[in-house]
Amino acid sequence: MPTLLTIDLWDTLLRRRCHPEEVKLATARTLLLTGWGLLRHEYRDAYRLRTLRVEAEVAIGAERKATGLDDEYEIEEVLRRWLLHAMDPAVPPGRADAIARSLANTEVMQEIAVSYPDPRAASLTTASPADVVAGISDFYLGEPRLRRILNAIVPHARIDRVFASCDACLHKRSGRLFTHVQRECLAEPTAHLHVGDHPWSDVESPRRLGINAIHYAHPDEDAKRAAHRARFDARTTGDFAPTAALLTRRLERECDPPRGLTARQADLYAAGFRAAPLYAGLALSAIEEAMRAGLPSVHYFTREGEFLAQVHEQLAAHWSPGSTPPHAVVLEVSRLSTFFPSLREVSRREMMRLWNQYSRQSPAQMLASLGLDAFPFEPLLERHALPLEPVIEHPWKDARVRSLFSDRLFRRLVEQSRDRRRRDLLAYLAQRGLTPETTAAVIVDLGWRGTIQDNIAHLLPHTTIHGWYLGLFRRLNEQPPNARKRAFGPDALHDAPETLELIRWVSPLEMLANTATGSVRGYKATHEGIAAVRAQDPGEDRVWHVDTRHFQRGVLDAAPIVADWARTHAVFAHEMRPLALACLRSLAITPPRSIAKAFFSLTHNETFGVGGFVRKPSDLPWRIRRLGLRSGGRHPKFRAHVERSAWPHGLLRLHRLDRLADRYAADCIEDARLRGGAHLPPDHAQLEAKRQITDLETSRAWQIVQAIKGTPFYRAAARARFGPGWDDPDDAPPSDRLRRIESSRAYRAIVCVKSSAVYRALRPDSRRRRGARS
Repeated sequence: MPTLLTIDLWDTLLRRRCHPEEVKLATARTLLLTGWGLLRHEYRDAYRLRTLRVEAEVAIGAERKATGLDDEYEIEEVLRRWLLHAMDPAVPPGRADAIARSLANTEVMQEIAVSYPDPRAASLTTASPADVVAGISDFYLGEPRLRRILNAIVPHARIDRVFASCDACLHKRSGRLFTHVQRECLAEPTAHLHVGDHPWSDVESPRRLGINAIHYAHPDEDAKRAAHRARFDARTTGDFAPTAALLTRRLERECDPPRGLTARQADLYAAGFRAAPLYAGLALSAIEEAMRAGLPSVHYFTREGEFLAQVHEQLAAHWSPGSTPPHAVVLEVSRLSTFFPSLREVSRREMMRLWNQYSRQSPAQMLASLGLDAFPFEPLLERHALPLEPVIEHPWKDARVRSLFSDRLFRRLVEQSRDRRRRDLLAYLAQRGLTPETTAAVIVDLGWRGTIQDNIAHLLPHTTIHGWYLGLFRRLNEQPPNARKRAFGPDALHDAPETLELIRWVSPLEMLANTATGSVRGYKATHEGIAAVRAQDPGEDRVWHVDTRHFQRGVLDAAPIVADWARTHAVFAHEMRPLALACLRSLAITPPRSIAKAFFSLTHNETFGVGGFVRKPSDLPWRIRRLGLRSGGRHPKFRAHVERSAWPHGLLRLHRLDRLADRYAADCIEDARLRGGAHLPPDHAQLEAKRQITDLETSRAWQIVQAIKGTPFYRAAARARFGPGWDDPDDAPPSDRLRRIESSRAYRAIVCVKSSAVYRALRPDSRRRRGARS
């Protein structure tokens, strides 16, 4: 009789980098993205689909057991039953069968993608003197598919035969599969050795049949498997944090800045590497949207879209097996190049789409925002007593502007230019796959109100345009009926105020996603078609070459890691959002100093609206710094100064005031909460308490008290009395903080001094009143 060695496959010969149920979740994800329109509405969710599949497996297993076999099932049989319940009844059975075969093949490719050989088990097969070495598994993939996985993962292992429980409808748990294998291989139980990891199925069950069974254990690999089980259990209850932590730890572990970079450039690279989930999540949102709609491409708006399209391409290159993601198309557009051609009429009402964002504008700035040369319009402006340069508050209310837009000659000149620009823009869009006949499109832009999407939606009224953004503010203009907008990050229509604080200062986020290719000003005809005309600023481009490109290189180098993690664990974009918001916070609120340095050396393109390039102030005089330190960042003059910089958090980090930056950030978040969000009314009582605290903390008397408390002697005494952390910021609601302040000795002493006759006689306003009377 021949000797027989059987070896268990999963968790003995083969290991997975994920939980087994995440492989099924990946199959559900593929069905969801490629067959969205075929599914019943209640099953347009991957977790519900997975649960429905488990129910199908249980039902088929029960049917097998009723016939005297073991409760086994084969994958295509399960998938057909699964699709029968998940898909719309109108889907033809033949199509459902084809989808089931395709999904089965997809699951095999996913198993190959997430599996790796056990570090030791393969040597057992090659060193075995047995006449027959067979792989054996309680699994729903049959022998041909298991053989395909083995050939891909352990091609050098000796596996003469492969037995799957689904083929014989017998499993190891009952022991009947071992008997079947012995019969097929002509082996006796006494000549049979089995190796496997499961205490019952691979040890106790075969031993009851007289088989020599060895329990295979690999402590390190077994610990990984247990961790995957605990993590997936948390995920099924809605806790995605352990799965996100896998990616965070891997990014920290694999971040290795290229050689030859300066310390500042290496810091920027590392910041980009850690921030990759933010940009990858945005691109993944758009990819999923396009796949659900069956669209072949995603359009990315310049200039930030050129960088985001590269992130898209990295995700597509490492996409899950079984489906093909849409390709990225860069659309060279800007507010300047699209607003003017999209004007439906030359009127003040249509210009409100511009003036709602820029309520103070000079005629020169207005013409620059339209991309028009001011020279031909100077006689018309003079006719209506409109000088070019002076800024007009609320132009739509100004009688001279009203008169200008009532002038037929002015309207005709503007319309002629608009029509010419519109023809060029429509021809350019057609070259990029957007025509008036296009029914739907997915676009991506950084943010913040989606006005470029609005402009294109007005030009293509029969095209439903789905826009995805890093963040969205409240919409100021009437929204075109064919425009759909969603934010992967903060959205003013849905999110809490503290979340919206992450995009309160958008200029640094624009800088980090910017490119050195210039801003699109318009379009012109060439021998190759319609080409975009760009305007570049050397100062703006210099920052990209010196700083920003290293940040972006970090993002792009980390994108394959994010893609592999998402593919391995079947991650959806919405599950990545909390991790992405944490990345956004690290960039916007607690940025590294290298990013702050880059920002405050940048020249910002504000041609649309302002009419030119501007630079943000980065100075922080000592007197302003002192006001901020004494007031914990609450003094009105301090706040007004740092907020003029367009990025207070970056300015304070630039000047190494990290503790003050943290207090300022916490104060801003508290203010946002008190102001209320999209669904919450403002808390007037807390706002009033906050105002009183600010008045108190910015007063001279309170600052003197705080200066005394800042002396080394006082701090040492307070630490000895109250313990470490006695001076940590108070995170209680303003009303509670005010109550504690008013009950403190310092406050009572100040009130006592100010209520004395001597103070009233000597205080400055009293002296001024006496001087006025005299």
